[in-house]
Amino acid sequence: MNLKEFRALLSPPGQAALREAVRLQPREADFLPHLQRLQRRWPASLARAALETAILRAAARRKFPALAAKMYFTREALEQASPAAVARYRAARMQGSHLLLDLGCSAGGDLIHLGGVAPALGIDRDPLRLEMARATLKALNLWGRVRLLRADLTAALPLRGLPPRCGAFFDPARRSGGRRTHSVRAYQPPLEVVRAWLPFLEGLAVKVSPAVRLKELGGYECEVEFISLGGELKEACLWFGAYRRADRRATLLPAGTGLLPEAAAEAAKKLNKEINAV
Repeated sequence: MNLKEFRALLSPPGQAALREAVRLQPREADFLPHLQRLQRRWPASLARAALETAILRAAARRKFPALAAKMYFTREALEQASPAAVARYRAARMQGSHLLLDLGCSAGGDLIHLGGVAPALGIDRDPLRLEMARATLKALNLWGRVRLLRADLTAALPLRGLPPRCGAFFDPARRSGGRRTHSVRAYQPPLEVVRAWLPFLEGLAVKVSPAVRLKELGGYECEVEFISLGGELKEACLWFGAYRRADRRATLLPAGTGLLPEAAAEAAKKLNKEINAV
């Protein structure tokens, strides 16, 4: 789906096509017959956009059980999004900041939770994902409290004028050539970029791979938190500045049980071994 097709999906005819697609309860395996049915009434590009969205919303119920029906995604954005329970937990740790930046906000999966604890600004360079985030924010009645800005994180960001007590969440791309990367140096943009941001922020949270190479973090003053949900390791998060509370931590959701510092280090080591053995 491109930007033009997505904007057509937001029009009254597009929303009608989407409602019809959702009623089909479509599955990826039945894409072609569902598409042919929708094309009897709607233009081909609109029918495809509606069907893709309906399928992605059904898949998104696992990550966003209460919100998926009002959200918009690309397939890659959904795959990379954190489950709502994890995003909500992270946002709660950032509570108290007067403004939150979502650096690399994509389609808004984290932004909707950041906007629940403070006014927020989402920044991304992809116009389609920004439009999807905008539509999701409006559908969830968060537009106004949360705003969006198109910018390239590899360029210098105008951070000097930020208000005091401004925090940020950074979710760099962790794929290269369609394959996952576990090196923070290969992220897009690489983790090194945070050094230029930290002097202007109260605190910073960075989502990283749960198989992050801990040796690469030796030059960063941060807490490393490994987060599991329902017994499955989901991701790791680096906490800088005022958000940092320990050196190592392991957190078990949904209970919110935390292990630190010695227990967390041992748990992180064990979880890393499990990931690397896959």
